[in-house]
Amino acid sequence: MDGARYLEDGKLTIFRRAGTYYARLRLSPGKYVTRSLKTTVEETAVQTGRRLLFQMEHRAEQGLPPKSKLFSTVIDEYIRFRERDHAHGKTSTGMLSRQSDFCARTKTLPSVVRSAV
Repeated sequence: MDGARYLEDGKLTIFRRAGTYYARLRLSPGKYVTRSLKTTVEETAVQTGRRLLFQMEHRAEQGLPPKSKLFSTVIDEYIRFRERDHAHGKTSTGMLSRQSDFCARTKTLPSVVRSAV
């Protein structure tokens, strides 16, 4: 990466692609996450990149994954969980269909509305 800045003992790399700055964060040896810093100003990119690195480190200390799951992935896992319960006789057919209908509707809602559900 030409013109890249390596910070925080190599855990954070700030580089530019198509005029926008990005951060490449090393989570563990061989495992990286790349995020857009949504800025064209280098100093702002460095500050935002450091903040992002510290947030990722804090999540790791708390035992949380570095990336959040997509809402659609969570809904799909929930549907599979409920279908498994139904197969074992723990959930009625009516309850399963109501939950599936709810999940199908929430997948099509805008993200602002989903966060309020």
